[in-house]
Amino acid sequence: MNNLLIFTEKATPRLQHVCKLIFTRHLGLPYSIITDSQVFNESKGAKISYSNRPETGVIFIKPSGLLFETGITNQNIKTGTYGETNVPFFTGEGVLPFDIFAAAFYLTSRYEEYLHFEPNQYGQFKATSCLAYKLGFLNKPMVDYWVEDLKTILKTHYPFLLLKEKKFTCTFTYDIDVAYAYKGRPFIVSALNTIKDCIKLNFASFKKRAKVLNNAAADPFDTYEHITAVKEKYNHNLLFFILMGPKNKYNRNLNPYSRIMQQLLLQLYKKAETGIHPSYFANDNYLQLQHEKLLLETTINQKVHISRQHYLRLIFPTTYQNLIQAGITRDYTLGFAELPGFRASTCTPFNFYNLKTEEETTLLLHPNTFMEGTFIEDMQLNAEAALPLMKQLIDVIKNVNGHFISIWHNHSLSNQNEWAGLKDVHDTIAEYAANS
Repeated sequence: MNNLLIFTEKATPRLQHVCKLIFTRHLGLPYSIITDSQVFNESKGAKISYSNRPETGVIFIKPSGLLFETGITNQNIKTGTYGETNVPFFTGEGVLPFDIFAAAFYLTSRYEEYLHFEPNQYGQFKATSCLAYKLGFLNKPMVDYWVEDLKTILKTHYPFLLLKEKKFTCTFTYDIDVAYAYKGRPFIVSALNTIKDCIKLNFASFKKRAKVLNNAAADPFDTYEHITAVKEKYNHNLLFFILMGPKNKYNRNLNPYSRIMQQLLLQLYKKAETGIHPSYFANDNYLQLQHEKLLLETTINQKVHISRQHYLRLIFPTTYQNLIQAGITRDYTLGFAELPGFRASTCTPFNFYNLKTEEETTLLLHPNTFMEGTFIEDMQLNAEAALPLMKQLIDVIKNVNGHFISIWHNHSLSNQNEWAGLKDVHDTIAEYAANS
């Protein structure tokens, strides 16, 4: 009897995808979508009517039409008030005054990023352009909150249903963009940097470099033991993403062929799952992505299945299509670089739906919550001011028993320059997330 029947006039791929997202991934509830109204009416048990006509005695959700469309067009999205929040795809009818299926699909598919948009300096969709920001809920995983409301409705109408109880989880991830501050540089580079320090009278940097290169001090970006020690203390999930691309304005890591870099990669791989951090121009270049991934796999002698794009650069659907072709099964890019919050309005992993081909793919997307550099570099806050904002984001995820994923960098834990105090904030957040 623990099964849900969903009636609709047309069982489209979009509807099938969002039902799987809501009822399987979130609620753990078996369901069937049927298009025969007579069969639906004669059936017993838990039922939802997702049609333009309400059925007596069952949960009614009025469709807005989006899930019965094909192709990508500019949407005239009607909004309205639900509780204290503005919501999209407002219908004013049913157990919820909006089309929860269409809203969840639109936000998680990133429909708006397939449309024409005014890009930021990195050619990316702006956080301030997204519907979630305009409606005031970028800082909340609103899809998860809506599903919790639907869960309450289901339990009220059908108390016999057995629904999954999720648990709060957290993953700390680290992008290795610059493995070391001083170590591993070619002699000529170290010499030129030393001369620059002298010319600028930057004697502090001169002394640090000299001590590190003479093995009299640890490299300030060598924070790897601290990262793993914090993981062991609080028992959270840990992932590393390695930048392996050619050096240019945007890619500043050490030569991936160098002995010191290869030693580091083997060291990190023994500590946690290690993935590729496709370089700046690899987000739409399959051959470059394939080259970087193969180089990492050859170095650690292990297949790589996870990724996160450098600068969080995404081009829909090209970036994800290339990842799938390259054998990536889980991606951790989905988030905005210039603002914290929820790019897809959820903190629950879900399968990528390709709007170009109208099909659900095997690529599992893990939305991140924030990147530490967002607070420091984009929002111009110091570490102390960033801490309460980070905690607030964790709190809203705990409210829905979601998955908190944060992005850090080994160099940001150096406490140098603009990163002063961030190491303590990192440790505080690890403790705060652990006390769920």
